[in-house]
Amino acid sequence: MEFYDIAEMNVNNDLSSRLGYTKIFGPGDIIEIDDKQKRPDSIWIFRGSNVGEISRAIKGRAIGIVMDSFAVEKSIIEEAAGYGKIICIDAGGLCKGERWQIRKKTITAKRIFLYAMKARAEVSLITLAKQKEGLLSSMQLLALSSLLGADSERSRIMASALGRFL
Repeated sequence: MEFYDIAEMNVNNDLSSRLGYTKIFGPGDIIEIDDKQKRPDSIWIFRGSNVGEISRAIKGRAIGIVMDSFAVEKSIIEEAAGYGKIICIDAGGLCKGERWQIRKKTITAKRIFLYAMKARAEVSLITLAKQKEGLLSSMQLLALSSLLGADSERSRIMASALGRFL
């Protein structure tokens, strides 16, 4: 099975394979994560917290969304599932911060995951690491997905979900 990740830094292929990934996408690669698509030839994943902008991105060219807000709206996840978009969960954010922040982020990520499963949406865990120390291995992502409530098969599907959208 091929595993994929997205980072906010460039990662060479050697490090990607040592961490268990087929590819870790970074800035300048084919995938772009932002509130607006800047390059028309890129694959765009929307990142933002404004409900209206998320809805427009889901109906537009975005292949998916990264939920940045603690205010998770079930209707947005259902809309994304209806349009066949992928829901990306920032797994890197679950591993940094104070204890209460990590707990709050984990509860939010679990809620996103459960809403997505009920809506039959595709879900992917991504690290969005800004530096090498923030990268997580594919095995760590599998463990985090089981923490959110996924069984072993669903965990593998989540780790390889980005590949189906490329």
